[in-house]
Amino acid sequence: MLYTQFLKCVDHFIKISELTNDGWSVERYKDHVYLVKCMTQCLGKDVVESDDNTNDLVDVNAAFEKDDQSVETPPLKYRKWEYHVLHSLSYQVPVIYFNVWNSNGQLLSLDELWNAVNPGFKEIVLKNKWYTVTQNEHPYLFKPFFYFHPCHTEDFLNSFCDEKCNSLITWLSSIGQVIWLELNSTYGKLCYF
Repeated sequence: MLYTQFLKCVDHFIKISELTNDGWSVERYKDHVYLVKCMTQCLGKDVVESDDNTNDLVDVNAAFEKDDQSVETPPLKYRKWEYHVLHSLSYQVPVIYFNVWNSNGQLLSLDELWNAVNPGFKEIVLKNKWYTVTQNEHPYLFKPFFYFHPCHTEDFLNSFCDEKCNSLITWLSSIGQVIWLELNSTYGKLCYF
């Protein structure tokens, strides 16, 4: 995917995000753009998304009001996910960089991340962990991020996408589920340009 095609896909993608209030934003680094989304996941519960794209954590205890009749509830545990979708200049494909923090604000280790993936994909990730999700320096922020290795992305895009389809949506809706990133069904309905 050429960078110009990536830009077309990002523009289309962000319009759908605005339509669905899905929380994606476009960030810039020099002459490059990339997509960003932050999400808070309550462990053992449904995913709760933050209202904005700041690095503030959602107060998951705010819903519990204490009164004389309430039972003491242990604090909920959660994970904060931050996703960045950018264009790989060397592979000429989209790539997702992400980080995840636990309830204490501590970044998960690579081993912890491999065990934090969606259970439906855990076996395949653990079997091929060094070829799927690893850690690398973010090319724009210059700090460590986890990322899906882009070596097989071109094969995926060639198999499932054509020039009328927003290949960014197809690709992200497929791999995002592994790391708890699910796209609203509206993306699928509006996938074609």
